[in-house]
Amino acid sequence: MFKTHAQERAMQRYNKELTDTDLESIKKAIRNNQHTFLYNAKDDDTKKFCYLKYNHIPYKILYKISKKKCRIITIYPLDVDEYNNIEDEKKQKKIQSAINLLEQNGYKVTRE
Repeated sequence: MFKTHAQERAMQRYNKELTDTDLESIKKAIRNNQHTFLYNAKDDDTKKFCYLKYNHIPYKILYKISKKKCRIITIYPLDVDEYNNIEDEKKQKKIQSAINLLEQNGYKVTRE
């Protein structure tokens, strides 16, 4: 039997058994902003959705943070299209930042 709803959903939706230690590591990563924020929950703006890669697996997580405490509420199924779009946006921002840096340092950048 699972200790938490999140652990049960991780097994059900990702076929991964998350331990208490895993959940603590996930909470720590969220507190340290190592996640990709998606949006607030509709019913409660203190609950937030994010993607977080943990052990090379992207999890969609609903969590709640208050002060320095983080609670994992549940783990949702991965929305592949949503995740890929977010990853593409992150890559484009990195590319644009690199281009801006080159241009600031006098390099001419041609775009195709």
